[in-house]
Amino acid sequence: MVSRFLAKLVANLFCVILVPTLVFAIQDSNLKGKIVDPSGNPITEANVVLLTAKGTQIAQASPNSEGVFELASISTGNYVLQIDAKGWSMQRLAVNVADGVENSINVEVSVSPVEDQVTITASAGEALEIFEYPRAISVASAEEIRRRPAVGLPQALREEPGIHVQQTTASQGSVFMRGLTGQRVVALVDGIRYNNTTFRPGPTQYLATVPIQSAGSVELVRGPASVQYGSDGLGGTINVIAESPFFTPQATEIHGQFGLQFGSADVSGGSNFKLGIGNSKFNLTTAGFFTRVNDLRPGDGIDSHAAVTRFLGISSKVLGDRLQDTGFTQYGGEARLALKPTPDQQITFTYLRNDLQNTRRYDQLNGGNGNLIQGFDPQTFDFFYARYQKQQVGFFDSLTGTFSFNRQRDDRQSQGGNGDQRGTITTEFNKTDAFGYSLLASTHVGKNNILLVGADFYDEYVDSTSFTTSPVTGRSSVARGRFPNDARYKTFGFYAEDTFDILPRKLRLIGGVRYGATQFKTRAKDDPIINGRPVGLDASTRQDDVTFNVGVSVNPRPWLSLYTNINRGFRTPNVNDLGGVGITSNGFTVTANQAAEVGAEVGNSAGATARTTGAKLSSLDPESIMNYEGGFKVKTDRVEASFGGFVADLEDVTVIRALVVPGNAVGRTIAGQTIVSQSSTGVIFVAGSSQPVIARVNGGEVRFSGIEASTRVKLNSDFSVQANGFYLKSRDKNPPLQSAPPAGVILIRKATDAPDFEGGLPPSGGFLSVKYQPAGKRYWAEVYSTMAGKQDRLSSTDLNDQRQGATRSRANIATFFNNGARARGLVGAGADGRMGTADDILIATGETLTQVQDRVLGGRNIMSAPFFLSTPGYATLNFRGGIKVGENSEFVFILENVLDKNYRIHGSGTDNPGINFATRYQFRF
Repeated sequence: MVSRFLAKLVANLFCVILVPTLVFAIQDSNLKGKIVDPSGNPITEANVVLLTAKGTQIAQASPNSEGVFELASISTGNYVLQIDAKGWSMQRLAVNVADGVENSINVEVSVSPVEDQVTITASAGEALEIFEYPRAISVASAEEIRRRPAVGLPQALREEPGIHVQQTTASQGSVFMRGLTGQRVVALVDGIRYNNTTFRPGPTQYLATVPIQSAGSVELVRGPASVQYGSDGLGGTINVIAESPFFTPQATEIHGQFGLQFGSADVSGGSNFKLGIGNSKFNLTTAGFFTRVNDLRPGDGIDSHAAVTRFLGISSKVLGDRLQDTGFTQYGGEARLALKPTPDQQITFTYLRNDLQNTRRYDQLNGGNGNLIQGFDPQTFDFFYARYQKQQVGFFDSLTGTFSFNRQRDDRQSQGGNGDQRGTITTEFNKTDAFGYSLLASTHVGKNNILLVGADFYDEYVDSTSFTTSPVTGRSSVARGRFPNDARYKTFGFYAEDTFDILPRKLRLIGGVRYGATQFKTRAKDDPIINGRPVGLDASTRQDDVTFNVGVSVNPRPWLSLYTNINRGFRTPNVNDLGGVGITSNGFTVTANQAAEVGAEVGNSAGATARTTGAKLSSLDPESIMNYEGGFKVKTDRVEASFGGFVADLEDVTVIRALVVPGNAVGRTIAGQTIVSQSSTGVIFVAGSSQPVIARVNGGEVRFSGIEASTRVKLNSDFSVQANGFYLKSRDKNPPLQSAPPAGVILIRKATDAPDFEGGLPPSGGFLSVKYQPAGKRYWAEVYSTMAGKQDRLSSTDLNDQRQGATRSRANIATFFNNGARARGLVGAGADGRMGTADDILIATGETLTQVQDRVLGGRNIMSAPFFLSTPGYATLNFRGGIKVGENSEFVFILENVLDKNYRIHGSGTDNPGINFATRYQFRF
C-alpha cells in the first residue's frame, strides 16, 4: 500500500512545516470600490455586502451618486464581496483585506449572469479567488441555474466543465466527477455533509432531493477532497450554497421573489416564492415551492431501451410516445432565522424540507425490465442546522461551530418477474438520521499565511424494515430490510490546512492533512427472524485513515496562473457496503455473511456467465485514491480559460461480482430469498431479479486519466463564446481473468476493457454556446449545444445493466412474453384459439415465443446477447434568451432539442426530452 505509506510520510513532514512562529497584528482596514454598467455609467442603486466563507455578514454599504461605495473597519482576511444591483445580475468576488491598507476594487455589472470568481469550498473555511487557487473549480449561480432547462438540481449542472449527469428516471440524477459518482463524490449543503451511510457506489437519486429552488449557487471542485470533508471525497465535491441572509443598516426592510416555470416535453409546471424581513439585528426568510411533472415525451417519441424493444424487438410506440410513469410531484420549503447580537457575531438557524411523491423507477418498468411495480415513494429530505460564527476570537480570525440534522427517507415498492402479476410485492421503509457536529477556526500566521484547523463528527442511525405481500393470497410476511435495522455508523476526523502566499499574487503553496475514522455496528436481534432463522448479523468494525493534499500555483504574469497538486482521498465502507441487501440494477445484493451461509464463491465478473475464482468473500477494505494533476488558467478582460490534466489511481476498488455456488443450490435460501435457478457455471438467481445474486468485494486497482478545458471569450461588446469539454479514460490495472463463455452466449469483453464497477465510465463530453447581449440593452439571446462522444467500452456490469447493454436471454424473453407483455395486452391467442399455450402469439408480428426469441437474439442457437454494445454519441441544437422588464421582472425562454433528436445520456434509464419549449418568470422586490 504505497499510497498509505506516502500519506503518513507527507502528513508527518507537513506537521513539521505547518506551524511556524505565530506573528500577527490585527489592524482594521477599509475596502473601497466603484460600480458601473457596461457603458461605464455609475450604478447608484445596489446593495454591497461583505461576507465570510460561511455566509456571515461583516459589512454592508450602498454606492453614492458616483457609484462609489466604502466598507470601513474591516479585519484582515479573505471575504466574499456580493453586489446586488437593481435590474442587473448579482455578482460575487473574492477579496483579500490586508492589514492597515486601503483596498480598492472596481465592478462592472451585467444583464446576464457573470461567472463566479470565488470559491468557499476548495478550502473549507476561506473565500479564495478561483483563478489563483491550484484546483479545478466551477460555480453555477442561481441565475445560471434558472436559465437552464432543468426541473431537478443535478440536471442543472450538465453545462459545467468536467461534469457528466446520469439520470435513471425523471425525478432523479447522479453527478459524475472524473468518472466517479454516488458514494465516491461528496455532496454538501451549506458546507455540511449531505452524504449518508446508505449511499450506493453506483448512480444514486439522492442529490435530486435537494431542491433546486434553494440553491443560491453550486460549487463543483473536481478531484479528491478528503482533507476538507473526509470519507467519500474521491471524485470531487458538490457544495449547494444557500443565498446569504440580508441585514439592513437602518430601518426594517422586506424583500422577496416569486417565480413560475413551464415545460412542454413533460407538461411540467411549478411556482416558488421567497419572503424575507430584516434589519441590522435579525433576518427571517421563508420560502416554498411546488412542481408537477407529467410523463416525458423523448426525442422522436421513442424509448430506445424499452422493455418491448429489448425483449420483443418491436417499437416502443405500441405503448405511446410518452414514457409512462415518469411523472412525479415535488413540494417543500425552507425557513431561516439569522441573528447578529454584535457586528462580529452571527447565529443562523436553517430548516429545509423537500418531498418527492409518486416517483417511479422507469428503467425497471416499461423502460427496461418490464416490471409492473417499482416505486421510490416517498423520497424526503429534512435538513436543519444551527451555526454560530464569531470574528476575532483570541488569535483566531474567526471561529465557527455547527450542529446539523440530516434525515433522508427512501421508501420503495417493487415487484419482479418481468411483469409477473402474481409476483411477490416488496414494500420497504428506509430512513437515515445523521447528527453532525463541527468546529472550524481560521487565523493568519504572519502576513501571508492562512491556517485552518477543524474537527467534525457525524453520528448516523439507520431504520430499515420490509414486508412482502402475495397478490394471489393477499398475505403479508415480514422480510429483511434493505439495510441492517437500527445500524449505527459514526464518522469523525481532525484536519488542518495551510495557504501560504510565498510571494503575494505570484506564488502560493497549499497543504493539508486529516486523520479520519469510522465505526459501524449492527445487532442481529434488531432484524427479523424468517423461516425460523435470524437474517441479521452481529458486526462491529472500525477503520481509520490519514490523508493529505499539497498544491502550488504560480502567476508568472497577472493574467496567467500555472498550478499543480497532489491529493489523496479515501472512502471507508459504509452501511450499504457492509450490510446492504436487495434488488438493484445489477442483481440481488447480499452480504459476505449471507454468501458464506450457502458456500458461495466470488465470480470473475458480475454477469450470468461468471465462473468461480475459488475465493471466498472477505471483509471490505477502504478505497483510496492518489490524484496527480496540473494545468493553467488565463484571465483577461476578454478571455477566461482553463486547461488541466490528471492521473488518479483508485486502490482496493469496491466492485460487484456474481456469486457462484458449487453443487446444486436450487431451493436453498439466501438473505430470506429462495434460489430458483442456477447456471451451468454455478451462478445463482432468486425470483425477484433476472440478474444474478451479487456481492461487493475489493477488486484491485483502477487508473483514471483525463483532460478538462473551458473557455469564455468576449468577441466584442455584443457577442461572447463559451465552451468546455473533457476526455476521460480508465483501465483496470489488474483485470480478472476471463474464461470462455458457455455455448450459445455472446460475450463481448476484453481483459483490457473498462473497469467492472457500478456506474460505468462516462464518455467524453462538452458544451458550446454563442451569446448575443447588446451593450446597454436588457435582453439577451443564446444558441448552444450539449455534446457527448460514443461510449463503447462497456464492462460486464454495464452490459448486464438494463440502462446500458441491456443483455437479454431466452429465459428473460420468455418471462416477459408470458407475463409483462401479456399484462400489457401485447400477446394474444394463437391458432388454437386458447390463451396460455405454446401457440400464443405476439400480436404486433404474429410470431410465437420461439420465433420472437430467435429473431431478437439473432439465431436459434444463441442463448443470451446484449441489446446494445455502446451508447451512441450526440450533439443537440438549442436556443434560449431572456428579457428584463423594468428593474424587478425577468422572462426566460428556452427551446431545447430543436431537431427532436432521440438520444440518451450514457448510463441513464430514460431517453432525453424531445423538442421542448420551457419558460421561466421571476419577480423580485
